[in-house]
Amino acid sequence: MECVKYLEEDFGFYMPEAIIRSCLKNRLVRTGLLTVKNGIYCVTESFKLSNSAEIDADFEKSRKEYDEIIGRLYDYCSNNGLLDVNKLALEEGFENYLTRPDKNTQHAITIARFIVEHEDEQGFKDKLDNIEEGLILYTGIRYSPDLSTLGNWRGDLIIFLDAEHLFSATGLNGVLYKSLFDNFNDLINDVNRNKKNGNITLRYLEETNKYIEAFFYAAKKLSNEKGV
Repeated sequence: MECVKYLEEDFGFYMPEAIIRSCLKNRLVRTGLLTVKNGIYCVTESFKLSNSAEIDADFEKSRKEYDEIIGRLYDYCSNNGLLDVNKLALEEGFENYLTRPDKNTQHAITIARFIVEHEDEQGFKDKLDNIEEGLILYTGIRYSPDLSTLGNWRGDLIIFLDAEHLFSATGLNGVLYKSLFDNFNDLINDVNRNKKNGNITLRYLEETNKYIEAFFYAAKKLSNEKGV
């Protein structure tokens, strides 16, 4: 599928073909952003008028934040006597450190020191959290098998969402994360349609509900105090 190749060439992402087909057919075509005829997808006027520019801006911002952190980590290694560090190996080690803390990652000690020394810096932790969340999402999607083979377990599967997932679902974390959650939800619906026994259900705990209520209560109180 050409989309797989272009996605990797333009953005550096490798996505399973089944995931891309599902997004094209069940999201973009269904919402009128694309049309399909004889297996060929074409953009519509609705796509041109959509918020794709905002998504592109979010993507560029995320990529710049990632490049900034990696660049600073590389400089940190150089300034601490590691002069022969391979940047690609360091980048791989950094990603493994965030997503596989149980794995013996190369330069793990240096990466840990770098994070500890900069964690109190304004905005640093937010950037690190964004990178970690993106890596986890990408890793999960990348290693997803064909949708038709998903769901080989017996019975129902319940996935519990935390507050950040719910914020993303409603768009409070921005367009990019809402789009990611919508795609995730579409994939679950596809699995449920193709699965004969049991379904995947999304739920949240009572503690999560209390956290969200407290969050909005605090936001409302702060807004009233400022007279907004």
